[in-house]
Amino acid sequence: MNTHRITLDEAMEVGHLWMHIKSGNSYRIALFAQRESDGEPMVCYRVATNDGPVWVRPLYEFEQRFVPVML
Repeated sequence: MNTHRITLDEAMEVGHLWMHIKSGNSYRIALFAQRESDGEPMVCYRVATNDGPVWVRPLYEFEQRFVPVML
């Protein structure tokens, strides 16, 4: 039986699932980016089924509003 649980650093990778704290909805990280004006790290994500729009939040805000789905 595999008991390895991913760490927060491992979860902060493209393709990993995260759950929105308020809604409980699952989202998948699509990619990482930098805001052009100031270089702020950004997280681009979309619903776990990979359909619909891609949403963008600053990394610090993403980490406050989402938790990794530990498999």
